[in-house]
Amino acid sequence: MKNKLTELKASSGDVWEDIKSGVESAYSELQSSLESAREKLK
Repeated sequence: MKNKLTELKASSGDVWEDIKSGVESAYSELQSSLESAREKLK
């Protein structure tokens, strides 16, 4: 997977920025969901 990400990064700056933005957004949402679940389990 790392090779594919490196390939995408080299292919087009705009495409890479779109992917990076999407991954950052998904990661942030995942963190929020996990924190919410953890609070419910307390």
